[in-house]
Amino acid sequence: LAPQMSATAEVFIEQGSAYDQILARAEQWQAQLIAVGTHGRTGLRRLLLGSVADQIVRAAHCPVLVARPEREGAILAATDLTDPALPAIELAAAEAGRTGRKLVVMHAMEAREGDAAMGLLGALPALDTPETLAARRELARLIIQTALQRLGAQAQVVIAEEDALRETLELAESLPASLIVVGTHGRSGLSRVVLGSMTARLIEHAPCSVLVAR
Repeated sequence: LAPQMSATAEVFIEQGSAYDQILARAEQWQAQLIAVGTHGRTGLRRLLLGSVADQIVRAAHCPVLVARPEREGAILAATDLTDPALPAIELAAAEAGRTGRKLVVMHAMEAREGDAAMGLLGALPALDTPETLAARRELARLIIQTALQRLGAQAQVVIAEEDALRETLELAESLPASLIVVGTHGRSGLSRVVLGSMTARLIEHAPCSVLVAR
């Protein structure tokens, strides 16, 4: 699988829950990355996460790569610009630098509630006016560009205004993207970071590998 590796891989055969064993060893090693595959399900057109992979993505302390067959293309970071999503930009920039691939950062402005750019504008009317939409778009672009400058990275910035999932999947197809990088959100009362519905559906339907940032 990796003939260029200089280090010898270690192989472990464990007994018990695959989910528990993988997470326990990742904790023990303080792993920097867990890579898992996906399982096809009869009658479904898309690859779905098996229960083990799904649990690992939800509970791991480190980034998790949900791997699909490799394809050429850009590195696409999808972000809602909240604090838990910003590590996705950093991880995507690092991966683009490592592989020499184009970096694209996308933000969809579909939801006003919790919109980072909207919050900077203060109170807004019930319906977005063209002027308000333009201001939100420019603020979102400024937030992303500021993050990229801090990282010393260059990227194409895409600001979408409709359904975040659909827009991200369409962009991943049209670029095309070789990897989508997305963040996760914490939920009150849980000791681990869990997936938001957008992230879970993106992993399920993505045409390429997905890297879930922590």
